Amino acid sequence: MSNFGLFLAAAATVTTVVVARRRRRPLVDCTPISRSRHRRRLIADGINMTGVDVGHIVARQNGGPDVADNFYPIDSSLNRSWQHENDDLMCKFVGRRKCRRARRAAQHCRRQQ
Repeated sequence: MSNFGLFLAAAATVTTVVVARRRRRPLVDCTPISRSRHRRRLIADGINMTGVDVGHIVARQNGGPDVADNFYPIDSSLNRSWQHENDDLMCKFVGRRKCRRARRAAQHCRRQQ
C-alpha cells in the first residue's frame, strides 16, 4: 500500500474528539476580611509591605466589599490621595482582569446582603 493509501486508511478511522466545556467561574467568596488580616496574608506570601497600604479596588464608599478580590497592595501616599474618587484610575493601575474580578465581587456580594 502506498503512503497515500495509508493516509486514506488512517483518515477513515479517525475517532471522535470530545470538546471540553468551559468551566463556570467559581462564585465569589463574600466572607468579609479585614485589611490588616489581608496584609498579614500578603506578608506571609513574601510580599514586602513597607510603605504599602492594602487598598480597595472598588472603594467601600462606592459599594466595594471588604473581600480579598477587592484588595490590592498600593503605595500608601497614592492610596490616601486617591481616596474613594478614583476607582477608574485604580482599575487602570491594577489591570483589567483584577478590576473585573473586583467589580464582580462588588455586584455579587451586594446581592447576597
